[in-house]
Amino acid sequence: MSQLQADRPATSLAGPGPLLAYLVLGFLQGLALWLLTRPASVGLFSGHPALLSASVHFAAGAPVAWYLLAGSRLRPVARAGVALAIAALLCGLAAHAAATSGDGREPFSFMLAAAALSYMLVVLVAGFDARRRWFDYSRLFEHGWRNVLLVAAASALTGILWILLWGAAFLLGALGVDTLSTLLKQLVVFEVLSSTAFAFFILQATLRGEALVALRKFWLTLNTWFLPLALVLAIVWVVALLAIGPQPLFGTRRAALLLFWFVALAVLFMNAAYQDGRAVPYGRWIARATAWAWLSVPVLAAVGLWALSMRVSQHGWSVDRLWAAVVGAMALVYGVGYSGSAIGRSRWMPTLENTNIVASLALAMAIVVFTGPVADFRRIAVDSQVSRLRSGQTVPAAFDFAALKREGGQWGRDALARLATDQALPAAVRTEAKARLAGMERRPEQDQDHDAALAALRNDVRILPSGAVPDPRLLDLLSRSKADWNEKMCLQDPARCALWIVDLDGDGTAEAILLREDYKSAQGTVYADGPSGWRREAELQGPPVPMADWFTAIETRSAAPVKPRWPDLQLGDRRYSVRPD
Repeated sequence: MSQLQADRPATSLAGPGPLLAYLVLGFLQGLALWLLTRPASVGLFSGHPALLSASVHFAAGAPVAWYLLAGSRLRPVARAGVALAIAALLCGLAAHAAATSGDGREPFSFMLAAAALSYMLVVLVAGFDARRRWFDYSRLFEHGWRNVLLVAAASALTGILWILLWGAAFLLGALGVDTLSTLLKQLVVFEVLSSTAFAFFILQATLRGEALVALRKFWLTLNTWFLPLALVLAIVWVVALLAIGPQPLFGTRRAALLLFWFVALAVLFMNAAYQDGRAVPYGRWIARATAWAWLSVPVLAAVGLWALSMRVSQHGWSVDRLWAAVVGAMALVYGVGYSGSAIGRSRWMPTLENTNIVASLALAMAIVVFTGPVADFRRIAVDSQVSRLRSGQTVPAAFDFAALKREGGQWGRDALARLATDQALPAAVRTEAKARLAGMERRPEQDQDHDAALAALRNDVRILPSGAVPDPRLLDLLSRSKADWNEKMCLQDPARCALWIVDLDGDGTAEAILLREDYKSAQGTVYADGPSGWRREAELQGPPVPMADWFTAIETRSAAPVKPRWPDLQLGDRRYSVRPD
């Protein structure tokens, strides 16, 4: 069999089906989605949001799964059965997510997880070899990349169709004919036409398998040379980490995000280079060098997990951090799994295929477990945050009551209800919990709780430089009930603030600067001690600088007061500054 024949998708084994089947299924899908999402139906399901969400996911998922299983070795009946089974699983998970959301709508994180789960399940089923009772990697590779291209092409063509239709509607409208415009604005037309067009275009794309293979090869081949560059950069980063240490990285507060994204890019470039494993894209020495250079990638994943663990120890688990932990674990699996190829000499990257398969199975299982009733991430996050509040690890002034209601679903609302009635907790906690349950938001103009704010200053706000001790009278000023807006905002989120003790005017008496992170840069307020006690004196002005850069400069003593060359001029009650050209 020629190389071209080997690369063709196996559409002859289970062809895409007649055009009429696709059009009818697309039409029925659009009609079902319209019936479920029209205002009358939403009102009908108002008492059963889980049923509505489950029905919408089933109607959206089953046809698309059936489309994407074209070309697999499944018989027609089995293909339909698998599509229905995948849709049924999504249906159950969506029902759980909506029923426990508190407002009848599944969270956005679930939508992303459900999309990833359905994609992986379709590809895994299409690539399963029943005779070997394991997966055929060439089939997994073919269906994985082909399905991405199919969905992208069908979505783009559907969008072009709508652009064409609205262009015609505008032209007719310019002549005073609004019939087409009125028709296109109808929800039923949008749902039915979009679904039917998507079905038609995905069929047409599926029938052109050779073009998809050529497009995939073209794109992946162009990305092949990003892998050596990415691995060289990873090695440079590891060497820099050993020389400098991790503190500047951790000071960015985005270390895990940055590292996990880089590992994801490295994995993507490695798979672009490997493709289905039939050919090595590099010469012998470069191929061996990339296998050994990959050993730097697990270091990035491990440091990312380390950074994430520090955030968790400081602030507890949240839904976002839990998903970040899953991403980090997958990054470590890919990093360690591919690293085994460094000692393999049979062929290039021999451990890649099984690593990809195991990682996909593990991620699919994790999504099912952590979005379902077994170990829902929202419940885990709520338990973690409430436990920290009750144990005193998080002071009430720094506790995010809004997150319990916004992200915690029904568990968050139940936790707020318990906090609102727990007499063992401070009155400020009960009051805030009651306000959140009633839908009231904390406003900056409201007075802050002095004791809670003082505890946040002592325990949670970073004091710079390390070892400095702030004047208790300054802390009392910052924690007063009638604090300024920036002071209250700082103490409501103390992790984003720092207090720098520094002698600004060189008189031997320390001043203080309250630094607050705002839109990825730091704002500073200067305080000085005088005859009447501590008072606010001025605001820092200058170009935006990230908070992490402030931390590094202060700790390394590279941040220091600089006296101006030219003093200000005083003319009566007016003051002039000398600004150099």
